[in-house]
Amino acid sequence: MQGRFLICVCLGLSLSGCVSSQMITSRAVGYNKVLEDTNNQMLLLNVVRARYRHPMYFTGFTLIRGSQSVQVGTGNVAIPFGGGSPNVVGNPTVNLNINPSYDVAVLDTKEFMSGITTPVDMKTLKYYWDQGWSRQMLLFLFVRKIELGKRCFLNVPWNAADEGCEPGVPRLNEYLDSKLDIVEDPAPRRTPVGPPIRYAAGQAPGVGDIVNAYVNKLTLAKATDTEKDNVYQLYSESKGFVFQYCPQERECDAENRQHVAVATDADNPDEKKPKIYIRSPEATLFFLGELAREELEGRMPPQLLNSGGEKIPLFVVRRSSVPPVGAALSVEYEGQWYYIPSGPEGGRSMHVLSLINQILSLHKSRGELPTTSAVTVVGR
Repeated sequence: MQGRFLICVCLGLSLSGCVSSQMITSRAVGYNKVLEDTNNQMLLLNVVRARYRHPMYFTGFTLIRGSQSVQVGTGNVAIPFGGGSPNVVGNPTVNLNINPSYDVAVLDTKEFMSGITTPVDMKTLKYYWDQGWSRQMLLFLFVRKIELGKRCFLNVPWNAADEGCEPGVPRLNEYLDSKLDIVEDPAPRRTPVGPPIRYAAGQAPGVGDIVNAYVNKLTLAKATDTEKDNVYQLYSESKGFVFQYCPQERECDAENRQHVAVATDADNPDEKKPKIYIRSPEATLFFLGELAREELEGRMPPQLLNSGGEKIPLFVVRRSSVPPVGAALSVEYEGQWYYIPSGPEGGRSMHVLSLINQILSLHKSRGELPTTSAVTVVGR
């Protein structure tokens, strides 16, 4: 009997190693799934908040710790030695203790808020554009307005005419049909650095001034806001990216391609050059909330994307008074359940949230995460 007991103890010790290895793998995958569910629900919750035009709040895990231990017991039985030892009856045990913990940070720093309220960078947009993401989806999500001289086109779910504009979706589709692409800006943007430099009448910058500008990676040129020949300005140049398309009535070659500038609200609307205004990540979530508002109130169907001859909804949110069954994603807010249907009914909704999540992550950094507002919760 004593030999059997020792075998049981040894077997328990070996099994504890197997169980520990399996538990680490299982828990690591489980934590990853928790992160997925949490981020997706946070995004959908903020879309729903935007639907009500309530404030948005952003949180994120700063750290997830997986703590576990394995204890092997012998049933509190001492094992005697010697020929006259009595029979020993033991009950070896293996105990697993799992104590996960995590830190949740409120993402409300100046840097984070500044990042998510800044228009999505064209370099970022070009990355997804070239990686095969639906270009129509990218345009519908991130393009807010198009200006052609004094004409404007608004990509919004309400009546664009209320703001003196025309609907933007048809115009975006026209650009796509005209081989719209994102290319490097052939005319770099110049940003003034310092005050204008005035030379004596009839004089121009000397070699020293030009070399000094070159060493500091600046360009010295005549000031654009004055007609005087003796006024110069230092500029920093950045190429960036712009949209490019081919007018349908012309052959699509290098000479006929036209560029569409990426503009800001501070730009002059009277320019003849077409301009596109890009949304920020926060504005994109607000746009999705406005889409959900119109859909839930029955004022418009989901916006549709063209995919291989099929019409696929861009973003679908439905409402229920009880927890939905079989939904791709759901969240409760103010006594109602809001969910994205699974399968074809949900369209590109989860794809859209995936894209928004990635772009929001570009505006997170460990250095920006606050330490005073982090909450640590330890599981029992």
